[in-house]
Amino acid sequence: MNKKLLVPLLFSVALVGCDDASEAIDKAQDAANKAVDMAQSKLEISRSGCTKY
Repeated sequence: MNKKLLVPLLFSVALVGCDDASEAIDKAQDAANKAVDMAQSKLEISRSGCTKY
């Protein structure tokens, strides 16, 4: 294969891989944020039922 074609092709593959990884990280981060939000709201609900002595 011609070197002039190989280098841009390799960079293209690397960039696509980075985009895929970045998208996967964003999805994982969103899922983690939702889990934290749910845990915090459950904690707030359970604390609202407590009485202080």
